[in-house]
Amino acid sequence: MSLRHNIIIASCLTLFLSCQKMEIPDNTPAVKNDRVDVAQVNDKTNAMSHVILLVDTVSEDKAEVMYISLQEWSDITSNFSAGQGTEMHRIASEYREGDFTGWHIPTLAEVKRIKAYYDEEPGRLDILNDNLEMRCATPVYLTDATAKTYRYLCSNGDSTFSFRKGYATLKAGATVKYNLRLVKDSVMTLVPNEIEFAY
Repeated sequence: MSLRHNIIIASCLTLFLSCQKMEIPDNTPAVKNDRVDVAQVNDKTNAMSHVILLVDTVSEDKAEVMYISLQEWSDITSNFSAGQGTEMHRIASEYREGDFTGWHIPTLAEVKRIKAYYDEEPGRLDILNDNLEMRCATPVYLTDATAKTYRYLCSNGDSTFSFRKGYATLKAGATVKYNLRLVKDSVMTLVPNEIEFAY
């Protein structure tokens, strides 16, 4: 990890911890304080070169983080196409963002978490896109110029999902072309004076 990266993430510790202590809405399901607000974390860490899609608190000193790729690909075929998703799998295996490797196509379980978070409050997607555009990255699209729903590949290219609220995950088609956005899981370790990432 570069010295610059260490300095940036070290400066974020206090702000990140303050996000953990924020008030959780009364309608938050399951255990209270089990999720850190993604928008606030991205806002407070906007000097970093990566964008956080989800943050799940694991314990007082560790959190599971899901990043979304800055790059988006279009006209990508699924596993059911004649080429069996060759380009999709090549992109996933080769993609890097600085020191970050190990990016992958979202799994169905990950998509379920993504949908639950962003469907709950659609305004969160606007904030995510603000953070992407702040880094000169492609925003997440809901529809194209003809109002057709953008669908993203998931489940190793066997299924697709949309960031539009209420839209279900569907089986991918053999001839349809889709968009692709990769994700990366990491563990954020909170220790005095620094935040460390397990690559």
